[in-house]
Amino acid sequence: THPVSLAVRPEGTRSLDGRLQAFRRVTMKVAHRLGFPVRPFTIDGSVRVNHRDKWALHPGPVTVTLHPVIAADEVARATPEQLVGRLSDVIKSAIRSEPGVDGNGDAQVALGGS
Repeated sequence: THPVSLAVRPEGTRSLDGRLQAFRRVTMKVAHRLGFPVRPFTIDGSVRVNHRDKWALHPGPVTVTLHPVIAADEVARATPEQLVGRLSDVIKSAIRSEPGVDGNGDAQVALGGS
């Protein structure tokens, strides 16, 4: 187990229109170097509820999908580029809303933890 967990946005920030952006390798470089397992999760629909440029919250459906953990030994064997590709595919698989119109493909990754 790891005594710390860290939640990060592999995109680096939230997009203005809810479209999923390219993932940055730095997140996976950290996981790779520290030997952390990775828990990807997708937040779908959050742009309707909390737009990046607005302080106001609005009612609406938001779906959080927890994906299977990528074990620390798998993280260690893969390159950061391979991990980014895998995360992108996994996170995109849970996006059901139409990006940029009525939904948001928001990406989150937890590093470490038990």
